[in-house]
Amino acid sequence: MKAVIHNGASNMHETGRTNNWTDVSCSAHKLHLAVTGAIGVDKVSNLTISKCVRAANRLVGHLSHSPLATMELKKRQQQMGVIRENGQPLHLVQYVKTRWNSVHDMLQRLVKLCWPVVAVLSVVKQQDAKTLEMRDEYWSLMSDLLPVLQPLQIVTELLCAEKSTSASVVYPLMYKLVNVDMAESDDDAATVRDLQARHKESAGRPLCTEPI
Repeated sequence: MKAVIHNGASNMHETGRTNNWTDVSCSAHKLHLAVTGAIGVDKVSNLTISKCVRAANRLVGHLSHSPLATMELKKRQQQMGVIRENGQPLHLVQYVKTRWNSVHDMLQRLVKLCWPVVAVLSVVKQQDAKTLEMRDEYWSLMSDLLPVLQPLQIVTELLCAEKSTSASVVYPLMYKLVNVDMAESDDDAATVRDLQARHKESAGRPLCTEPI
């Protein structure tokens, strides 16, 4: 054995050092840490994006686990024509802490089902409606975030592919992601620019911010 690829755990570092193996941290895991840190979901945070994600996750959790709410959402989708090509209703996606890209999937589906979801909230109990209601700014923020999160989602899927990922693609993928796709633009909303800056800071050298 010449090298050990791992998720950055201290015991794995120690194992590699003890056996004189080349130490290689998993790029997909480093990307996960960088994104969750930038979004602010890796710990309790007062970041606007983090609050938006928590509110979205709370809303999705209620609509997914309440039989009445689930039935009403399907009904509203049919009425508004927001359904799959085969006529079946779309399902909301729950955020999973171990997969940052589930944040992207959750926000993407919520934005697509925005009006059916709002319609469901108009008929739920008043107490639940106040707890679950999404601020208008959160709906706008989710729409603004999706184009920024999309490149991160694509790279994550490529790195997690079991049969096609090659070490030779990691550096160019990461370099383009950090320096091109996540580059700040004056046209972006302030919250989005803040996300881009935090991601680049979290990524740093491990995600290839410097050219070869």
